[in-house]
Amino acid sequence: MKEVVEMACMLLEMGTDTYMKSKCMLLSASREHLGDRHFFEVLLNSVEKKRQLPIENKGGKQEMKVDDIKIYPCFAAHEPKPEKMQEKEQYFEETGALQS
Repeated sequence: MKEVVEMACMLLEMGTDTYMKSKCMLLSASREHLGDRHFFEVLLNSVEKKRQLPIENKGGKQEMKVDDIKIYPCFAAHEPKPEKMQEKEQYFEETGALQS
């Protein structure tokens, strides 16, 4: 358990680019090992709730916590179609960037 906490702390302290590359490598390396994959997904999801998320808008780049992002009920009631989510996941895997 100590190692898991240390890993989470390291992931929290990384810069955004380093974190995104590490996330991509961890998920890619565990693709064929479902137990490992699940562990990394849970770990990364927990870490991402605490990490600052870089957001770029007209005023430049800003950072905010994922927990501070509000999803309005009208969006929450209508989840994206699976095809659209697959496109966004593929874009992320190829570029390391998020798509709106």
